[in-house]
Amino acid sequence: MRRSSQSIWKRSRASIDGLPECPNDMSEPAYANLVFYPYCNFCLKAYVNSKGILWMMRARVCKKCIPIHFQRLPWGARAQRNSLPVWRYKDFYVHTDTLHQFNAEKQDLAGTALDEWLALKSSQCFALREHAERCEKWNEGRSLQRTNELDNLRDQRYQAIKEKLSDLGWVEEIVHLENFHVYGDLPLSEHKLVKQPKVLTDR
Repeated sequence: MRRSSQSIWKRSRASIDGLPECPNDMSEPAYANLVFYPYCNFCLKAYVNSKGILWMMRARVCKKCIPIHFQRLPWGARAQRNSLPVWRYKDFYVHTDTLHQFNAEKQDLAGTALDEWLALKSSQCFALREHAERCEKWNEGRSLQRTNELDNLRDQRYQAIKEKLSDLGWVEEIVHLENFHVYGDLPLSEHKLVKQPKVLTDR
């Protein structure tokens, strides 16, 4: 990537409040794709929201692609899981290609060379894990912020509808609907046309 392009990517990322810096193992475009492209990085078809980002794996994955590209960490490799990027969901999972590469690099090593290589891998995984944890925290905060924004929009719409209905003389009915379920109906605030994260307009 050209230096001029790189600076543009960096400035764009820096404008996003709280987003951790681009990790050393990814390019700026690849990092932006992981954070904002809402589709599976493998099949490129399935929509995957931000909860489907496996930050430790540097991948956004749909449910169908998980068993195709990931596997349970074999028992023989579990003693070295700190040297592998693993994802924990009830069990330890690893990207199949990453595991194959790990084993291929390790197979000809022994003694001090193996110890040094494992130490290097462990150091790399520690940095990856630390960055992944910061990304998870940022993503959780962003999701909470978005939830609060939608809740505020719903409440504003509800209050605007109540005000308009009150102006039309429906005050008593509003109080009734706010406090009681009438013949199994939902309260006014839960009506599908009321409980929408949209500003009320005159249309």
